[in-house]
Order: sequence, then structure tokens, then C-alpha cells
Amino acid sequence: MEPLKISKDLFETLNRCEIRYCHWKSNEHLLEGLAGGTDLDVLFDRRQRKTIRKILTDCGYIRVSSQFGSRYRFVEDWIGFDEKEAKLVHIHLHYRMITGHQGMKEYDLPWTKQALNTRKYDGTYGVYICEPSLELILLHSRIGLKATEEKLSEARSGKYSLSESDLLEMNYLKERADMSRVEKIAKDSFPVSFDRFMEIINDDSYDPSWYLKLADCVNSDLESCSREKGFTKFVKMKFYYYFLRARNLFNRVFGERFITKKSLGKNKGVIIAFIGQDGAGKSTVTTEVKKWLEWKLDVRKYYLGSGDDYNSIPKKICHLLGDKGGILGLVRKVAAIIDLAKLSGYVLKSTKKAEAYAKAGGIVIFDRFPQILYPGINDGPKIRSSLENKNYPGLLKKILYKFADVEERNYRKAIACIPQLVIKLILPPEVSIERKPEESLEEVKKKHEIIKSLPFEKSEVLTINATMDFDEELKLIHRAVWKCIKERQ
Repeated sequence: MEPLKISKDLFETLNRCEIRYCHWKSNEHLLEGLAGGTDLDVLFDRRQRKTIRKILTDCGYIRVSSQFGSRYRFVEDWIGFDEKEAKLVHIHLHYRMITGHQGMKEYDLPWTKQALNTRKYDGTYGVYICEPSLELILLHSRIGLKATEEKLSEARSGKYSLSESDLLEMNYLKERADMSRVEKIAKDSFPVSFDRFMEIINDDSYDPSWYLKLADCVNSDLESCSREKGFTKFVKMKFYYYFLRARNLFNRVFGERFITKKSLGKNKGVIIAFIGQDGAGKSTVTTEVKKWLEWKLDVRKYYLGSGDDYNSIPKKICHLLGDKGGILGLVRKVAAIIDLAKLSGYVLKSTKKAEAYAKAGGIVIFDRFPQILYPGINDGPKIRSSLENKNYPGLLKKILYKFADVEERNYRKAIACIPQLVIKLILPPEVSIERKPEESLEEVKKKHEIIKSLPFEKSEVLTINATMDFDEELKLIHRAVWKCIKERQ
């Protein structure tokens, strides 16, 4: 694991411009953060904020917006992209040491100036970090101040244990801290319960009793650092606790309706469409791209085909009837046509939802995208072409043509949704037929030419040979997506 270039460039610039900063927590994971594996929590001098924002922008970072429940004063979120490795970096920028309960972060810890004044230079990575002695006190304070009634109840029942990540961090800091320095900082910060606090720091048991004593100690001595007091604090804690869980439950039950992570900002969202013939790996690629982005950004994937993600009653009837002949065969054919009309309505509804989501600042990924230039093939309208030269009874045929009108109207409306980026995954027909042998070579060749020729005049188009190395393919796509995101800022 190596630091990414975009990380190294940023800290080299901060050092050269004499910006007062330090990576103030989780320094055990500093390398992982520099390599894009976790957040970089960086504390800055607020008096330099204009220069800091300019440096971040000049180094290729963009500022993103956190949502209700994760939006805190004196805290900003910046995302960068490393061109070579095609990875994201997240700078969690702090002007104050803010911590506390989920949704609130009600404590403004009193060591901001001290951390900047006593920062240490890590020559290995070229980054100023918080001195380990102060960071050890910070870690204890953060654990105690985040204590909830639920966790305290568990501890009283003897069920508490320190998380593995916190335990690793404790051991890391205790190996590096100067205990005489820890005592000096604690004496100034915990005048009421200094002896008790030092007893807790020197206790390596990390058992339920340790947790209860720590929570009681830091909450009493640092209460003056809290914006919320007494009953008001209790009510707000409960509100955030239940609201955030209810919002997540609503999203799981009714589909993603709320942006819950970080957005690109109102009217700055991005719509990306992936198209390609069968076997080109659209589903795999779109899943990987979504996973890459949703580490920090709010992303939704919409499948616009008739596969497993789409279900309707007519589709179920078709499966139920199978290849039956006679009247049941006719019922199946009619159900299939009705299903095509319903599918077009589903596609239209999905594009409308996607547009609203992108306007709110989210990132949309379409797996497939409709077109109307080539009826009967490649996500285009199919009903009218399927009715040609068919001997349906006169009235039934008229009714079915009405469904064709509905399908075509829905697709015309759906393509009014303009993706900012269209990625065409192209396979040679011979390779496609090897991967999906159920189609004829002639049909595959036709689809191949259609996909290559489909015009998207208002979109940026990236054409990719889907036979290339998968990791290199993903890197090309990541670079194109990031370029698109930056151009929207």
C-alpha cells in the first residue's frame, strides 16, 4: 500500500504554503487514508480557510454536501481523485474538534489550538499529525462522549467490550505516548477528576466497568464543551436516533427516496448510462462503478431492461404459460405485448425518478438505456414490429396497436432524460456469441452495429473495448466518470 499522488501533492502544498494543520485522529490508519482506503481527518486553522479551500480546489478536490444527520458546523467534506490509480480520497476537514452523538456532534473539544501548536511532523509520509499523547486523551474522550443509553445499559449488564478498531488504536497510541506529557495535558483538561481520568487511561482491561467510569468522567468534566444540555439534549438524541433509522428503513422498503450520504449539490448531479450487447459485462461494470462511488457519494443504479430486476403480472403470466399452444398460447402472446407496454412505463418512471434524484445532487447509473431509432431491437419499442404479419382478430389487433402507441410514447418521453455520460461497452460479435450463445451471429452483429452507431449528441460518449483487462477497463471508466463529475461543479 502506497500513498496516492493526489494525497502527497496536497500535503506537500499545505507544507510549502505554511498552512497550520494536523491529521488529528486515527493516525494508526494514516497510510490507509493517504491510499484512499479510509477518511483523512484533518484539523485546520480556521483563519486560513480561504487559502485552504483554494489549495484543495487547485489540487483537484471538490467540495461535497453532507445530508441532514451528518452535517456539522466547522466540518467540511472534500473528495479528490487520483488519476493514475483511479481511486477516490476523502478529506474530512475540521476547523474545530467536533465529536459526540450521531446526528448531533454536540461537543467542541477544547484542544484545537493545542493540537495545532504541538503537532508532530511524520517524515515517512510528509504529514503533520497530532502528538500521540494528546491523541490518546482525545480517543478516550471521544469514546466516552459518544456513549448512548443503550451502550451504557449493555455495560451495566456486563456485555460491553471495546471494538477491535478502538483497541488497536489504543495500543498504537500507548506505545507512542509520553505518559508524563499525558498527565500534564490531563491535569489542565480534567481539573475535577484528574486522578480518576489517569486511572482510567492506565487501566488496560477495557471491561464494562472501565467503560462506565470513562463515560461518567469525561461527560462530567467536558460538559461545558457541549452545545446541548439536560432535557433538550436527551430529546435531540432520541430524535436523531429514531429519525435516521426510520429514514434508512423507508429507503429499504420503498426504494431509495432520500439522499443519505454526500451529494454533489443541487442541480450538480450526474446521470451515467451504460449500453452494450449481451456479454459485454454491463451488470458487472455498473455494480463495480456503484460500489466505487458509494464509498462516500450517494449513488443509485437503475436497471432499464426486462431482466430479474423487473417484474410484472403479465411477465409472470408469460412464465406460467410457457410454450403452450391454442387459446393459452394466444393469451401468452397478448400478455407478452401488454408486458412490453408496462416495461416502457417502468422505464419512463425510472428515468423521471433518476432526473429528480440527479437534480438533488445524486449520481445515477443506468444499466441499459432506451432508444427509438431501431424498433424491435436493442431496448427500443418492440410491439408494433411484433404485430406485423400476425393474424390476430381485428378488434384485438386494434387494441394491441394501442399498446404499441403507449410503448412508443413512453420511450419518446424516457429519452428526454439526457445522460451527461454514455459508456458503450463494445464486444466483437464473435466474442459476444461465445459468451451468450443463445442468439444467432447475424442478430448479434446487428446489435453490435446499432450500439456503435447510436448517437448521443448532447452527451459525452466513451466507447470501450469490453475484451480489455477488467481492471484497466474500470480505471478508464472511473476517469471518465470523475471528469464528468468535475465538469458539473
